[in-house]
Amino acid sequence: MKYFHTYKLNQMIKIFLFILTLSILLFLSKENFESVKNSTTLFLSSVFPSLFPFILFTTIILNTNLYSLLEKLFGKILSKIFHVPPASSIAILTGFLCGFPMGAKSVETLYETQKISKQTAIKLLFFVNNCNPSFILSTIGIGIFYDSKIGWILFLSHYLSAILIGIVSSRICSTNIIHKTSDFSNIPSKKESIISTTSAFDILKKSLNQTFLTLLNIFGFMTLFNLLFSVSSIFLNYMTSNTTLLAFLSCILEVTKGCKDISLLPISSLEQITFASFALGFSGFCIIFQIYSVLPKLQLKLKNIVIPKLIQGILSAIITYILLRFTNIYSSPLASVFRNHDSYYVEYIHQLSNSYILSTIILILGITLFYIFETVREQKK
Repeated sequence: MKYFHTYKLNQMIKIFLFILTLSILLFLSKENFESVKNSTTLFLSSVFPSLFPFILFTTIILNTNLYSLLEKLFGKILSKIFHVPPASSIAILTGFLCGFPMGAKSVETLYETQKISKQTAIKLLFFVNNCNPSFILSTIGIGIFYDSKIGWILFLSHYLSAILIGIVSSRICSTNIIHKTSDFSNIPSKKESIISTTSAFDILKKSLNQTFLTLLNIFGFMTLFNLLFSVSSIFLNYMTSNTTLLAFLSCILEVTKGCKDISLLPISSLEQITFASFALGFSGFCIIFQIYSVLPKLQLKLKNIVIPKLIQGILSAIITYILLRFTNIYSSPLASVFRNHDSYYVEYIHQLSNSYILSTIILILGITLFYIFETVREQKK
């Protein structure tokens, strides 16, 4: 009888929360519409074109044995730096060059195909989940702060913090170094046997499907968390007028809008850039959930991703502060609101075109390597 009453109470609470949520969504329909519209515009104009080539390139590599070529080229040096098996090189390279969530996706694929152990996978996830370079330099540096120098400072801080975390964590979380006694790289996996009998067209089609699913996943989380912030900010505005608190909440939830809100704060450039560096290092719960969503096989707890990202955010902010405070790498006493936005808009378009040209080159190179690999494999048959 007691269990029945408890069950009935839980059901009533769920119904109440559902009605409350529905009422809020209907009451704030205009704000919600604008939030979704802005998220869609931002995704289509900036996120999609900058990430698509990198994600497709990475997916093609993961769906073939091309990662064995990268392992031969970079495996030894990366394994010495980060104390991981050479097979991990693809995850490190994609994590640093392609950005979210491809570093985590590469780790999941390596673990699923028995190239690395779960312990190595957890170690890699400490430092391979980073922002795309073109996103930091173009979208954040030029597009939001209207200054290419700020983009380079944030880029340097972000990647230095990730490298330091990788070096330190690999020494603290010591495993059988380079996994000499437990290297899975020579074990034929089920996935590899499937790939060997799959045509080039099928692999390309599969890679395209996975790429669009990944991008759709990114768009969904981005829209959801911007919508959550839109609803939360309306209620917070009734309780406080502290714009810094709202900007902090924004960057904790979604990094792109968070950096935009930070750039509008009435604080010094030093504080803005340091604040933005923390936001990029932590990356927001939107990105964290994207990373978590591509790791089903590892069965990790969410804290295994949140804690490393929090550490990276703090370390990145410290590095940024040191660069700004004790070097002449950037010296501008003016707040971003006083900058010539028109001239920097032209620079932003120029930087975006350069980043898209680079992305296209990478995509063409990846597909070319893919077909060369497939041709060689067919000849060997």
